[in-house]
Amino acid sequence: MADQHPSPYGSDISPQAQTPEFMLEDQKRFDLLAPLLDRLLSQWLRQAIR
Repeated sequence: MADQHPSPYGSDISPQAQTPEFMLEDQKRFDLLAPLLDRLLSQWLRQAIR
């Protein structure tokens, strides 16, 4: 899905940007980051509801 859209403006010079190939190299990484993403989204939703 990410390969179907152009990269956002400025992502080619951002030190935090990662290529789609790099992100997909180690798919276990998503399993490790899922709890963090869940926590961040849960906190964001709680703030948005208030």
